[in-house]
Amino acid sequence: MKRTTWGQIKFNFGIIIFMMLMGYSVQAQNQKAISIDSVTYQHYLNGNWDELLKAGQQANKEGIDFFYLQMRMGYAHFVQAKYRKAIKYYEKALEFVPDNIIATKYLSDCYNYGGRYNDALKISKNIHQESYPQVYKYYSSVIKSLGFFYVASYSDSKEVQQEIEASVKPEADGITKIGNNYQMPIVFLSHRIGHSLICTYNFAFLKKNDFVYGKIDGLEYYSFDDPTNQIDGGLKLEYTPITGLKVVPSFHYLYAKSPIYNLGGYGKGVGSSRTIRDYFTQNNWIYALQVSYDKDLYQLGASFSQGNLNSKDQTQLGFHFKVFPFANLNLYYGLDVYYQNLQQEEVSQNTIIHKHLIGTKVTDFMWLQLSYNPVAHRDFYDLSTDAVYNSLEETADELSLQGIFPLKNGKFKLIVGAGYSNSISTYKGKTKLESSYEAYSHGNINFSGGLIWNF
Repeated sequence: MKRTTWGQIKFNFGIIIFMMLMGYSVQAQNQKAISIDSVTYQHYLNGNWDELLKAGQQANKEGIDFFYLQMRMGYAHFVQAKYRKAIKYYEKALEFVPDNIIATKYLSDCYNYGGRYNDALKISKNIHQESYPQVYKYYSSVIKSLGFFYVASYSDSKEVQQEIEASVKPEADGITKIGNNYQMPIVFLSHRIGHSLICTYNFAFLKKNDFVYGKIDGLEYYSFDDPTNQIDGGLKLEYTPITGLKVVPSFHYLYAKSPIYNLGGYGKGVGSSRTIRDYFTQNNWIYALQVSYDKDLYQLGASFSQGNLNSKDQTQLGFHFKVFPFANLNLYYGLDVYYQNLQQEEVSQNTIIHKHLIGTKVTDFMWLQLSYNPVAHRDFYDLSTDAVYNSLEETADELSLQGIFPLKNGKFKLIVGAGYSNSISTYKGKTKLESSYEAYSHGNINFSGGLIWNF
């Protein structure tokens, strides 16, 4: 029989001591977890949310974590309307118990109330009808929203028109357009495909009236009432491959039609009552791809778009940023920065465009949004509003104030807005971008209103 050496005895004794210490450590850790569970539960019962969060965060630093701790910390943020801060705790709770319906429901609410609607839809597939029938009904509707908007703009361009009439005219053929007014009704429909894709279709009809001065083959042409009709059809797909990430391709097709009058009608004639010889038509398109990611209080994004607005090669690169300082929709700030390149006949024009947005909750029944775009732009695709600017005029100092009024517990949303913008018109040569002469500036008063029905 092999004899046990003194070295083996010491080694075995060391193993026993190590196991005893490990057992003591685990026991101490379990006792501390039990203590944290008791303390945070009492804070939860008493509504001491700050104390609960402080105790829970300290416990996490010490490596103590469990399902109910994350649920309580999430709820402490939820009841204080800090929805975006609550999200990570409910997500962590679902890592402990993936099929917990209560954590799933609260997480979907936090996504929804925090402005992450696509993430709310994505996780809603785990909400069962028997547990939360109203929530299930809300997310199971295939049609998500239906909306109607009306936009109108009126100009104070009479002085500019008189200035153009009295000025020395360029010799080259070209055109100047000064907007008088326009009206544009818009309708849209959104529906879901599964729980990760939302499709939005929109249709707009623009009816615009301009003052026009031009030269064709050296012959002067005035029209004090020059109409343009335009149809705009758009498609936007919002795809959420993973939570927090949104991929949005979009496309717009625009068809514009303006009258061309008989040669005998040129000069200071009788405006739109002149005989129409033909129509000038234009087929334009633009497509875009935007990718954004939501994390905590922030949303970051980038975009690319390309089109042929007004027969120019148009390319945009965009950076998009949004912050929610109170972790909810009570206050938010957005910044969109675009690098735009317009190219026509090997002539290139580059512009940096930046747009600012601030939104705030005034009451439970009213939100206000203020947006401002100071940079002159044209042939521009504003991805934040899905609006396409395809005009010979440049738009600058664009200021808009919008009131948003939820009705019937958010089932309907009434939107009313007003704003001011500055239009800059130049005499454009027949072809190249740089064939511009003296610029004329005038102001516009803009109004908008609409109703959104959420299903």
